[in-house]
Amino acid sequence: MGTLRQPNAPDSLSGDLTVKLFDFIPAAPYQVLETDYDNYSVVYSCSHFFGLGTNEFLWVFSRKPL
Repeated sequence: MGTLRQPNAPDSLSGDLTVKLFDFIPAAPYQVLETDYDNYSVVYSCSHFFGLGTNEFLWVFSRKPL
């Protein structure tokens, strides 16, 4: 299992999070852009890898199929 942290908690109401899934992979930044807390969330991540490149992801999580 991975770990999820809110770096500025409890003082922040932002959607900024860090997620670490495996010990050998650095924690990645995630940002919740929008959610209604019941049906969907839109999440963005951008990571830079040792000057070799950038990975950007955007997810739409939904309780029902889109």
